[in-house]
Amino acid sequence: MKTLFTALLILVSTLETNAQEILERSFFAMKDTVTIFKYETFDLWQLNVRGEGEGFYWDCSNMLFIPVEGKYEITKYKDTIPDFRDNSFLLTAYEGGSNDKVYELYSMNDHALLFRGFGIVNEDGSNIYRPYDKPYSFLRFPWTLGSTFSENHQFRNSTRTYMASGTLVLPGRGTYRAVKIRDSYPDGNSMVNEYSWYIDSIPYPVIRVTDRFQKVDSSSFNTVSEFFLTKATTTDIKDSYVHNTEVAPKLMGNVLTLQSGFSLIGAYSIDGSQLRISQVNDAEYAIESSLPSHICIIMRKEQGDIHRHILPVQK
Repeated sequence: MKTLFTALLILVSTLETNAQEILERSFFAMKDTVTIFKYETFDLWQLNVRGEGEGFYWDCSNMLFIPVEGKYEITKYKDTIPDFRDNSFLLTAYEGGSNDKVYELYSMNDHALLFRGFGIVNEDGSNIYRPYDKPYSFLRFPWTLGSTFSENHQFRNSTRTYMASGTLVLPGRGTYRAVKIRDSYPDGNSMVNEYSWYIDSIPYPVIRVTDRFQKVDSSSFNTVSEFFLTKATTTDIKDSYVHNTEVAPKLMGNVLTLQSGFSLIGAYSIDGSQLRISQVNDAEYAIESSLPSHICIIMRKEQGDIHRHILPVQK
């Protein structure tokens, strides 16, 4: 049976980074129900798909999304296995004209996010479930940024890498903490690099971008992107950024000046990469990277509000 694994789109929050950033089980929340709608896009430049490291700013707010047929639902599942009883969920697909429901079973513990099996509920209500002999690990916990592990499995023989972390902005759906994972695996006569973005709202990818290569000469001949915009039925998702021109920072040459009472979280070029910055005094910062045409500034007010501004660079 063909598995459902696709990619979803979710969201991220702040930009705080560590020298040795580690992905923990506690990064993810488990909502009761999340409904996911499928989209595609060809507008990928904001994602810096192959970038590695921490402090990225993936801004999808102006990307063009094309709705395609497909709706998915993630629901908590009361597992009969005690260790998984409170941390399992079903991903159910509603596609096409069939009344059959195809689903996948996932569980999450302190060590991994596990894909345990798949099944189908037929129109007559009969349920056929096929568990794997051993679960497939999509994520490891704790997992250090830049680290890799290999998974030899009947679902897929792959090498998974924790590539990047940062902030993800989705159009009309807010801003979230996010991590990016690369999954490399053979598929027939091709090699695939699959890039997946996870946010802290649910333990399932919200974006997937797939590069497919020929095994002979490694030339890329196909890139596919899929986005899944989520609607949580238990929690409203709101943009945590405040847009206020009265507190906009000023950029003179390579010197950035903030309004009184603000501290800088980060500055980014339009391709999503973080700019190198050194603090000159309490309100001034020197940008040491080459200046792009526009800079996205993220700063925090003393009371905790986060402000985002796009500044053109005068050259």
